[in-house]
Amino acid sequence: MKYLFVFITLVIGVNSMAQSKKEQIAILTIRLDSLNKEYIKDTTYLSNTVETIDREYSILSMQNDEAQDVIKKKSATISEKTNTIKSLNKKNMELMEELKEMRKSLNTLTLENKRMKQSLDTSKKLIYTYDKEDVIAGYDDMKEDAQGHYDALLEIETSWAEYQREMLKDYDYNFSKLLEKAAKDDDAKGDLEDYRNREFKYEKAIGDQQKSWIEATWGVEKAISDQSNMLEKDELKKFGMAIHKSTDAIYEIENKYREAVLKLRKD
Repeated sequence: MKYLFVFITLVIGVNSMAQSKKEQIAILTIRLDSLNKEYIKDTTYLSNTVETIDREYSILSMQNDEAQDVIKKKSATISEKTNTIKSLNKKNMELMEELKEMRKSLNTLTLENKRMKQSLDTSKKLIYTYDKEDVIAGYDDMKEDAQGHYDALLEIETSWAEYQREMLKDYDYNFSKLLEKAAKDDDAKGDLEDYRNREFKYEKAIGDQQKSWIEATWGVEKAISDQSNMLEKDELKKFGMAIHKSTDAIYEIENKYREAVLKLRKD
């Protein structure tokens, strides 16, 4: 009886355990199915997300390629315009140099024209006269001639001063520095050669103008000297007074010219 009771109890326990295992398996099966559904759902979502990202990447990649093409085209345009600007700047510099040379030539021609006009005016006058009244009248005419003479000299000096400032600006406006650099630099040697050639033209122009003035006034100066030696007392005094105003006027014109030249050299 005792054994029977134990057996029945054991059978009931085993049956109860089996029932419990079945329930656990069922629960696990449900959970596994739920996890499978979630996995499939997540996998589908991730797959869709990846496809969306791939599409967006493709679109962005295409847009990037298009942007790169635009950048290349714009870069090419910028390079082309930059080269055009450089070419125009070079051409502009060349034109400025040509204009500068033309201005120099124009100044030279203007001065030469004035000298020729002055020489022509001189040739129309008497080289020498012993007549006292003609001498006084000739000396009075010298005032206007003197103004033209010193104006021409001042234009020569101004042109030379402007050239010096332009040529020496890269050498601190100091000719000694040009010489110093010319000993080592070919460009400076070229500048030195240009400077000396221009200096020769300047000195020649000054010399020609001075020579023209000496020739223009030679007869009057000689006539005044001769009259001063031939006249006596009152006649000499009257003669001196007659030419005194002209002498003062000519000296004043000359002094103004010298002051202007000094100012040019200081500047």
